[in-house]
Amino acid sequence: MLYLSSPDQGSWQRFVGGETVDLSDDLAKTWTRSLSAGADWRSPLASRTDPFVDQQTTRERQEAGERAWRHVAPVLERLSIQLARSGFLGVWADTDGVILHRRGGGTFLDKAQHHELLEGANWNEAARGTNAIGTALRESCEVAVLGRAHLQEPNHDLVCYAAPILSPRGVTLGVLDATSHLGCAHDMALATVVAARRTIELALKLSAYRDALPGGLDELRDLLDRCASPALLVEHDGTVRAANDRARVVLDDRQTTDWSWRALERQHQSPTSIELVDERGAISRWRPRIEPIGPDDRAMAALVFLEPVSTSGARVAGAATEPIERTSPSLDQLYGHDSGLQHSRRMVSRLAPTELPILIVAETGTGKENLARAFHELSPRARGPFVAINCGSLPETLVESELFGYAPGAFTGAKPGGAQGKVAAANGGTLFLDEVAELPVSAQATLLRVLESGRYHRVGEATERKADIRIVAATCRDLEALVHDGTLRADLYFRLKGARLTMPPLRQRTDLSFLANRLLQDLATHYRAPHCPTMSTAFLDTLRAYPWPGNVRELKNTLHVAWVLGADTAHLTPDHLPEDIRHHGQAQPSFDQAPKNRLQTEAEAVQVALDHANGNMSQAARSLGVARSTLYRLCKRHGLG
Repeated sequence: MLYLSSPDQGSWQRFVGGETVDLSDDLAKTWTRSLSAGADWRSPLASRTDPFVDQQTTRERQEAGERAWRHVAPVLERLSIQLARSGFLGVWADTDGVILHRRGGGTFLDKAQHHELLEGANWNEAARGTNAIGTALRESCEVAVLGRAHLQEPNHDLVCYAAPILSPRGVTLGVLDATSHLGCAHDMALATVVAARRTIELALKLSAYRDALPGGLDELRDLLDRCASPALLVEHDGTVRAANDRARVVLDDRQTTDWSWRALERQHQSPTSIELVDERGAISRWRPRIEPIGPDDRAMAALVFLEPVSTSGARVAGAATEPIERTSPSLDQLYGHDSGLQHSRRMVSRLAPTELPILIVAETGTGKENLARAFHELSPRARGPFVAINCGSLPETLVESELFGYAPGAFTGAKPGGAQGKVAAANGGTLFLDEVAELPVSAQATLLRVLESGRYHRVGEATERKADIRIVAATCRDLEALVHDGTLRADLYFRLKGARLTMPPLRQRTDLSFLANRLLQDLATHYRAPHCPTMSTAFLDTLRAYPWPGNVRELKNTLHVAWVLGADTAHLTPDHLPEDIRHHGQAQPSFDQAPKNRLQTEAEAVQVALDHANGNMSQAARSLGVARSTLYRLCKRHGLG
């Protein structure tokens, strides 16, 4: 980021007069560079470079840049009303600084004409000196230029914010700019340009992935998730766009592996092994296998597969080795890299092959059933049935018959042939007892016998039966307190807790943003959406501020609501969240104090444009940066005109 504040009038006059002036290094550098390139401080017409290209050349440049403009246009169109309402003109310029398209403007539009912010105008540094468009191209970063920081005197009453747009391979495609009166200077305008840049670049990447593979980024994520070894997707700028759970375990925050594009190129040409040390101090050696996405010389990203070289047994003094974590479909559904969650995952890998009873203690909505299913899938019983029952959802009088079955005619309404019950249905497999603390005392003694010997009786039957099952139980209650109160048998409690696991509540997890992103990707896959929306900083901050009493289940539902409400946007904001979450911890606004919604803001912007244009539809449409037909449609929508 380059932020060029407005110097005093005397400093600018002394500099253009050839005197030595005490300026910031950045400002002095850009002014000196502009003068060396032939820019004149008095007027663009006095510069050595022509400040305009002709209409034919402008059209040719627009056609040449059409591919990039397809991704820029929707973002700039969505911003046009906001820009117009704030008095800013949105501009798209090519890599030479020539303006190809513009939108918005509002009350600034007439002055924009005067300042030659027009299609075909050349705003590189050689023609117009230091300015946001030309300087962003030279510096390859976001740039803010305020007032007299512009080299040319006619532009001293302007404020400009610009950001270069990069292709997935890091090549500059053009510059997005917002310009207005100096009095409109506000960091929010700069933040809007930066956010728009990120949205456009993400759209470019998603499009490039779709060009490379029919299923695009989703297909690559699925490929990573199905890979048995650690694997990740690294983009040209070094961003790790995706990684499977195995990679997140191996490559935690303590690792300093270099994933820069240059490092990947070296590995691709001359593969070498790398050493990683886990949290227990065990050393493992891996050889990265690089698979570029696209031709080697034009690849936008690469798949990196970490293949184990050997298990030499070397370790840091005093450290213990640990078996490689195994995974399963249900374990893969427990997204996240929070340390508490990862500990539970590792415990599943180690305990699943045993016959120990398992007790999961966790709040509702944290994923207890997924964890229980993972125990089954990774156990020798994986080919057998997995049967789940919620003990708290059954009337007390039916719990025993549901669990153990009943004989024909055992009670009024019983099936003529009787019923086998959940214990028999789980024979050879796993029985999952959710909310086990809700079991009535009458059923606890029979369940204890099943745990000890596998033997039980159906309700109303004298014949003893036997089932070979493993029990995984779960609860969100304090079982020791229930034992103390006498509502839970102590001997049953100690049998159930052969091994005790916990699941961290969402409010204590450190990976909420990662989890939310994965859940949004699941929604995108479910709805077969062409892309997955990104989450604004404010959106994530709102999620983090909420305590999530319903945990992951509640987060899933919340994101589903946001997905539906944000169906027409690529960027989710707090406005897309349910009201109770959006306003958590705040006094609820009264009706007349409620925040403006998008339609109200849109209507106000249209009315302001019509007022300034004295009802002239063509002029109002130009000030909003929309077609006249669009303005007629907006007027009809809001009853204006």
